[in-house]
Amino acid sequence: MEYGTKMVLLKYGRTPRNCIELHIEQIDKTGICWFGKIGVAPSISVIRKNIGEGTIKVLLYCQDEVFLCDCIDIKNEKPEDNYPSYYDTYLYGRGIYPKIYFCLKNINKIEKQDLSKCVVLSSRNNMFDTVKRSMASFFYVEYADLSKESKDDVRLLQKKKKVRKTTKKIQIDKNDCIYRIEGKCTNKRCISFQYECTRPSNCAKQKLQ
Repeated sequence: MEYGTKMVLLKYGRTPRNCIELHIEQIDKTGICWFGKIGVAPSISVIRKNIGEGTIKVLLYCQDEVFLCDCIDIKNEKPEDNYPSYYDTYLYGRGIYPKIYFCLKNINKIEKQDLSKCVVLSSRNNMFDTVKRSMASFFYVEYADLSKESKDDVRLLQKKKKVRKTTKKIQIDKNDCIYRIEGKCTNKRCISFQYECTRPSNCAKQKLQ
């Protein structure tokens, strides 16, 4: 993987326990497998804006296990085929439908320490530390040469933190939010962290007390 590669990281639940193996089996059969992301997820247009067009690198994370995948397509609609059969019983049979699906053509396990070579795209925080403590299940990630992070990047991040700290003391319009930057939530304690924030006035956790 080259420095500067942008990816998405998805946290997944271990239900059933061999869910990754079942996705790999589907890839072995047909060459692809749809991976459904349950819960809150950004729009496809926003994902493409942050990551780019073409094949997307996807990191799957659960309990310190990490898998690197190549994703060739994304969609919101339930796929007709090429997904593990347990989706029909564990998910669809119980009325659970993923918000977004990633079409994977391979799934390869990597060392969890490799996440230490990645940073969260927006904050530049270490991905390994962030994913373990954050409640969020979707992240934009960059494979970065941390030893060569530019001083300009550091200064910009410090400036943003200073602005946020100052802004907390300022009353804002009821239809806006101090943690909403470029349309995305930056409050790490909020379930919408790093996602599109379309209704800031309805998020009590993000508002000033």
